[in-house]
Amino acid sequence: MKLAIRAVTRSKPGAHELRMYSPSLKHIPARELAAKFCRDEFVPDIEPQSWIAALKHVDDNIEHWKFDSGTMHLLWTVNGGILRNKIRDDALVLRVLKVALPDYNGLGLGLYRGECQELYQQGKIGFCWSPSIRTARRFASALNFPGVVLKAYAPAHAILAAPNAHSEKQIKEDEYTCDPTALQEVQVLYAYDENTPQSELNALD
Repeated sequence: MKLAIRAVTRSKPGAHELRMYSPSLKHIPARELAAKFCRDEFVPDIEPQSWIAALKHVDDNIEHWKFDSGTMHLLWTVNGGILRNKIRDDALVLRVLKVALPDYNGLGLGLYRGECQELYQQGKIGFCWSPSIRTARRFASALNFPGVVLKAYAPAHAILAAPNAHSEKQIKEDEYTCDPTALQEVQVLYAYDENTPQSELNALD
C-alpha cells in the first residue's frame, strides 16, 4: 500500500508526522460520504473531519450497509494509507475492515512490515504486512524512513484479508491486511535512520 501521505524526507527525522490538510478540501455530509464509501467510491479531496464522520456513520449503522468485499479490498489496498492518516482512529478503521473485507480462510503466517520508527515507538502499528522481508525493508528505508523492519506472527484470526490481485501481481507487495492488536511476537529486526550508510539503503532499491 502506498502511504505517500506521510511525505517522509530523510533530512528530517520524525518528518512522518501526519500532514496538515488544506482548508480548501471539500466537506461532504457524513451519510453521503458513507454511501460513496460503501459503494467502493474513494473521494480523495475530502477534509479529514468528513471522513471521520463518514466512517463513524458506517460503524454505527454497519448492519444496514452492504459491501462488495472484493472491490472494497481494492479500495483499501490503493487508498487505505490515505484513509488511515485522515481518520487517525485505528480502532474505528479496524471495526469497518472486519466487516468490509473478504474473509481469510488460510493458516497463521510469519509476516513483516516496514514501519515508521516514531509511530512504532508510540505503539502505532499499521495494518498492512507482507511475507517478504525485502518489501518490508524497502518501506522502512524509504517511504517510512526513518523506519524499522518488524517481524510478527499473525495467527489466522489476526489476518483480515489475503493479498488481492492488485497487490500480488501489479505492485508486487503481497499485502496481508491484519488486525495489529492480534499480532503476536512482534519484534524489530532492522532499523534505518540518518546514520544508516547510503550504500546499505541503495542496496534495497
